[in-house]
Amino acid sequence: MTFGIAFILLMLALGGFAAYQGDRVGMAVGKKRLSIFGLRPKYTSRVITVLTGIIIVMITMAGVLLISHTARQSLFGLEDLQQQISSLSVQLADLQEQQRSLRQENTRLQEMNLALASQTETLQALNAALNEQKNILQAAIEELEQDYRDRLGKSYLVYDWVMQQPLVYTAGQLISSYVIDVPDSRDALEQEVRSMLEELNRQVLQDGAGEIDERPGWALVLEYTVYEEVGEERRERTVTEEERISKLVDAIRETPGLDSVVVQAFSLTHTIERFPVWPDFRLLVDRLIFPQGDVVAAHVFDGRESGRSLFNQLWGWLQIEVRQAALEAGVLERPDGTVTAPFEVGLLYDVVETIRSHGGPVTVQAIASRDVRTNDELPIAFHFEPVADELETDKQE
Repeated sequence: MTFGIAFILLMLALGGFAAYQGDRVGMAVGKKRLSIFGLRPKYTSRVITVLTGIIIVMITMAGVLLISHTARQSLFGLEDLQQQISSLSVQLADLQEQQRSLRQENTRLQEMNLALASQTETLQALNAALNEQKNILQAAIEELEQDYRDRLGKSYLVYDWVMQQPLVYTAGQLISSYVIDVPDSRDALEQEVRSMLEELNRQVLQDGAGEIDERPGWALVLEYTVYEEVGEERRERTVTEEERISKLVDAIRETPGLDSVVVQAFSLTHTIERFPVWPDFRLLVDRLIFPQGDVVAAHVFDGRESGRSLFNQLWGWLQIEVRQAALEAGVLERPDGTVTAPFEVGLLYDVVETIRSHGGPVTVQAIASRDVRTNDELPIAFHFEPVADELETDKQE
């Protein structure tokens, strides 16, 4: 601003000085009556006056331009300055826009900082709560570990006590078998099943099992727990005694046209004296296995052997081969492990004497003395058929 005012004042002064000097030079030239280029002295003085003013101005301008960089830039760099100003104006607008964006971002960051500060306080509170819960859980774990050690010590005592107690049944042992006639009515069948359970209850109490505390006079634990998948959850459900009986009745009725069924009762666990029984059941079709007179098994004995040897052979055959043949045919094993009816020693000796009376090989057939069904005890009678002695036959030939 100062340079501009000074430059204007200089130009005004320079103009006045140029006019004054030009007029004096013109007057001097006019007085001398000089002429150039064939012009009249009057016109020659005017030309010299103008040229003098021009020369003075040029010298003055040249001096100013040489001395002042601002003057040179103002005269010759004005367009560049204008372009720079335009470019700087655009950059200024961009910078202002960036400044506005930065201010908005700063405002957003401040809001986020406040939110993070709030979340930090919340997390600190949660962390404190979690630490408190951790301490509570740690204390609970220590208490449970101590309880576990106490219970473990007691369990060893209980185990020692259990090992010293007599067992009524072992796990998986057959308690008894029952034949149930299948009536047409479901209610009647359910009544038959309940009667069977009452008979089973009397038997286990007689064998030494104990009553359930909540049910005096009853020793069968029919309830059990199952685990069911409900969506992603695993829930525990108790199957009641009534449901257990209903399932057993439905299982019997699944086979149409069934006249009778054999229900075998097993002990699921070891049963200690004076403790209840956890029973399990297996269903078998009751059918005729051996009609009366049917041969169960046969064996060849040599009547020339001693009575002691024949007795041992006969006893082993009855306990192994005859028993196995009856089991394979479908006769059920009794709870005491027997299949056939007990044999009187006198009868076995009579069989041995009959074998010896033949004086040679004889086929002894074990036959069913009556009709035997699935759950029946197998009564055995004996039939004898002499066998031709191969050595005698060879001698005769």
